[in-house]
Amino acid sequence: LQDYPGGRKVPFGLLGKKILVDPQNTYSLTEDIALIFNIINVTRPLWEKGKVELQINGLGARVPVKKTFSLSMKNYPYSRTLGLSYTFPAEELISDYYEIKLILRDDNLELLAEKKGNFIISTQEIVPHPTTLAKAFPLANNFLYFYSLAYQYDKVKAPDKAEFCYKKGFQLNPDFKPGLVEYAKFLLKVNKYSESMELIEKTKGAEEMEFQYFLVRGKAYMGMERYEEAINNFLEGNK
Repeated sequence: LQDYPGGRKVPFGLLGKKILVDPQNTYSLTEDIALIFNIINVTRPLWEKGKVELQINGLGARVPVKKTFSLSMKNYPYSRTLGLSYTFPAEELISDYYEIKLILRDDNLELLAEKKGNFIISTQEIVPHPTTLAKAFPLANNFLYFYSLAYQYDKVKAPDKAEFCYKKGFQLNPDFKPGLVEYAKFLLKVNKYSESMELIEKTKGAEEMEFQYFLVRGKAYMGMERYEEAINNFLEGNK
């Protein structure tokens, strides 16, 4: 057991205690990898212009995979303890050992902090996960809790519960664009094309969401069998 401060939601936690579990950080190519982390003592200037760079480097393959993602801190609601997340499909990588770096930069791209970790993409099609560890996050960011639940309900094919949680997460923070995009993609899966398009319109004009904006619109038009409009959106997104 480990003590943890109040004002946070943690799994397996009660009355200021939580159970610690040591995960193996091993995934199959059929899974999605979710990165969830906190930044503490965040100032307003850093929140407004700071970025977190995610660098993923393969370690064992003859031709190692390298990927870099950038998260703008302003896409998340301000808090002195800021919870951030990023999800991507493991199939974007290959089976290998990986090192991941989280790099915090200010508006001048100066390095403020750096953390490293490791994970494995297995050659096995299915990797058992008997125990899962989820990070603590501030209750001020409780919308992330509902987005996490929605993702899990979707994976176990409980669409009604998933939609409820996506809707709740969106209501708690309608300005959280990464969650909004995932909600819109979910609506595509349950054939609610008009609702998906209405939702994704809220990201229009956000430069970092431009590709997702046209992708969701294109898929929605495809579902409605409006193929010419779908193709136009796909082309626009690939410019």
